[in-house]
Amino acid sequence: MKMLVICLLVIAARLAGQPPSVAAISFEIQSARLSTETRRGTRLVEIFLTPVGIPASRVEAARALITRARDDAGGELTQPGPPEFFYTGVGSVAGDNSRVTSRQPLSFRLTPLNKDAKVLPLVEGTVELFVPDLDPDATVAVDDICTRFGSLIQSPGLERLGVTLIVFDKQSRDKFKTADGSYVGGPQLYDAGPQYGSRLMIPESVRARFVKGLENDQDDYTVGVVDPQHRVLTVEFQGVGGAPLAYNHNGNYHSNGSVAEGKRCDVYRVEHLPRNARFVCWLITAKSVITVPLELTNVALPPR
Repeated sequence: MKMLVICLLVIAARLAGQPPSVAAISFEIQSARLSTETRRGTRLVEIFLTPVGIPASRVEAARALITRARDDAGGELTQPGPPEFFYTGVGSVAGDNSRVTSRQPLSFRLTPLNKDAKVLPLVEGTVELFVPDLDPDATVAVDDICTRFGSLIQSPGLERLGVTLIVFDKQSRDKFKTADGSYVGGPQLYDAGPQYGSRLMIPESVRARFVKGLENDQDDYTVGVVDPQHRVLTVEFQGVGGAPLAYNHNGNYHSNGSVAEGKRCDVYRVEHLPRNARFVCWLITAKSVITVPLELTNVALPPR
């Protein structure tokens, strides 16, 4: 039995980092959900997929790009916005997995859905799978991150993509705090919003609300990024063994600068971060993404 376990581990190690056969990968429909766009009042369907033919542990993120879709009432459907590998939000939604993992479900949305539609006869497009073990540069892992707060993170992948990455805790942030509660340097260099920024034309009431939120920031960890090519996917704080820590992976604050600058500021509240915690950042690289065709037929819509 021991020899069998060892052989299985060796096989698994050899498979990791090998491109999966695109022809062997397909997708199953996990569920579908109807909603209404608030601004336009049009119906929208969101379809959740599960990849088959590749271990789920290898796929860190994915996005679907739909080129053709129609409903059985004669309507042509499109995606309401450009698909993303990973989207940032603030707070968590009841029932999601944002407290236990940074991974988000593979889904796509289509609109406008005819009010009489019951089936989607055809959905075509492609799915891009982000498989970080295909490229060593796609994963930036920092052991003992608590010893690196306030210092630039170095890695071949970051350097090759021209990405600046730094993580602040309260102590390293406070070095840049001024008497009026704003910041000069440090996290302020990455923040395009009111959390740390001090030169923005923001109403005092809004500014005061954010400053008040900083009073209890002992467990807040600020990730500053300069990413001109928009290659940073997401980040995660992990414990011993690489397991993600339990916290709100959606974060509690996000800001983005101009597209040209590529600046990002993300704040995560992780209570009682272990001293030996690990920090991981995933980067989208050419070698780490595989494209798989997607074709769905006769997709049943949930009842209204």
